[in-house]
Amino acid sequence: MLKNQVFIISWAGQHENACFIAKELKSLAIDIYIIYSDPDPNFELTANVNIIRRDDKLYAGDKIQACIDAFSGEHLFIICADCTCDDWAAAIKNGVITFENNNEIWIWAPNINYSGYDLERTEIMSLPSIDMIAVAHTDTIVFGWKSPVVERIKKSRLKENIYGWGIGWMAVAFTYSHRKWVVVEPRIKVSHPKSRGYESHAASLQRDRFLMQLDLNEKLMCNLLSSKMMLHDFYKNRKNHKS
Repeated sequence: MLKNQVFIISWAGQHENACFIAKELKSLAIDIYIIYSDPDPNFELTANVNIIRRDDKLYAGDKIQACIDAFSGEHLFIICADCTCDDWAAAIKNGVITFENNNEIWIWAPNINYSGYDLERTEIMSLPSIDMIAVAHTDTIVFGWKSPVVERIKKSRLKENIYGWGIGWMAVAFTYSHRKWVVVEPRIKVSHPKSRGYESHAASLQRDRFLMQLDLNEKLMCNLLSSKMMLHDFYKNRKNHKS
């Protein structure tokens, strides 16, 4: 089994995109999976990669669970199929190189728009020596985790978190509590749709219940990181109000 594994998450309306992304990644020496669901019980996604089907009534939490269950390498990468990138192979290759060359980095992500966690909100400090930015959050849209992060998430109760909110917070809080880094590579651009197909309030409630599983150090780190973004939002809103 190769140490770098990529999981493409797909659902109805995104299967063609998922197969396109998988084809784009075939030039890399990585294991490729498509984790998918579909409301049509007769639909079967076919591609020349590993295929895992999940219950269509479940959302991101269950699909990330499937990724973790299938993972057996050192570096896990996840791509949501509704995203676009000019060069998927280059993006994931950069993530692999980042992990292989930097023992201190446990979470990597490209620069994603419309995620709710843009660099303006999340930037902690620039790391010019490696052309990265240390951030308070990366979201769980397109990202990479090293195996210790995967093992931490594996211990959580993902099945109770249908929409998947809070998984990113747990990963980030765990990483920083172990004195490792979470980075975004700003020059790797990924586009993400503005809308989502579920109700935010329910996802928020599940997130709050999910994060009750954090240990004390993780809770402390999560509060510090979220406070950083809340402070940014406060000053931005005050500036907008004055103008």
